[in-house]
Amino acid sequence: MKLNLFPKDKHFYEMFSQMMENAVKAAEGLLNLLTNFTDVVEKAKRIKEIEHDCDGLTHEITRTVNQSFVTPFDREDIYALASAMDDVVDLTEAVADAIVLYSVRETSAALIALAEILLKMTRELKKAIDKLQSFKDLAPYWIEVHTLENQADDIYRKAISLLFADHVHDTLDILKWKEIYDMMEGATDKAEDVAKVIQNIYIKHS
Repeated sequence: MKLNLFPKDKHFYEMFSQMMENAVKAAEGLLNLLTNFTDVVEKAKRIKEIEHDCDGLTHEITRTVNQSFVTPFDREDIYALASAMDDVVDLTEAVADAIVLYSVRETSAALIALAEILLKMTRELKKAIDKLQSFKDLAPYWIEVHTLENQADDIYRKAISLLFADHVHDTLDILKWKEIYDMMEGATDKAEDVAKVIQNIYIKHS
């Protein structure tokens, strides 16, 4: 294996930015799917394409780390950052896929609210990633992401409570919606994980 003796900082940060941009696009796509509930299959396919692109970037980041003698910050943090961003997109895509797989006929206000929060989180994280190289003024972004994740938790808990309290749903519907809500809330959790990795990197370099 040929090792690069000098760090390709610019390339690393470009890949991080591209991955987070994919997360934003996936969140935008999911929110559009939920608020304009038409052509659901095609919209889900587009989100799947974004997820494939993100997988490719994750592999490229791993390969670049393995071939670099020096990296812009700790290797384990690079792996953690790439993995967390990839997880956000994976779970966003999983929500869209489940909606198609389970033949969901209509969306819910809670799911839309969670998707709106996820989009806000990814946009804040994109701003943070684009400033990561400076290691400066990153705190407002991760603080906002933590705040948004707390809001998502509240919405999720209320949605689950209502789901089991509402006797309109049969058991199968409850199971379907419970899984969709779980994945949606999981996506916001993973977005918070990205913020935690950024915070950890910042602390190490401050």
